[in-house]
Formats: sequence, structure tokens, C-alpha cells
Amino acid sequence: MFYFPIFETNLPNWIPFHGGEKYLFFWPVFNLADLILFIGGVIAFIGLIKISRLKQTKNENDEN
Repeated sequence: MFYFPIFETNLPNWIPFHGGEKYLFFWPVFNLADLILFIGGVIAFIGLIKISRLKQTKNENDEN
């Protein structure tokens, strides 16, 4: 897991309920394993599309 905060500041006092509190903007936790799974899924999806197109063109060529 990786942690990438972008910037940290204090909220102005005029903001209701949270004024004057410390604010950390955009604190995503980056999980490398999730990224690898996502990339693998995208590659598999692209592969399925290419295979279906190859089969379709092969069937069209067999018909001619």
C-alpha cells in the first residue's frame, strides 16, 4: 500500500462544522495488487475483443 497526500492545510474558521481543523486533500491509498489485477482485467478484455474480431474475419473469409 502506498500513500500519496497532495497537500495539507488548515480550513478557514468561517467554514461551518469543520472550520479551523486540519485538512488533508486527496489521500488515496494506492494498492499495487489492485492495480495489477485491474491491468490484467483490461488486457484480458482487450484480448477477448481481438479474438472475437479474428474469429469474425475468419468466418467471413471462409464464407467467400
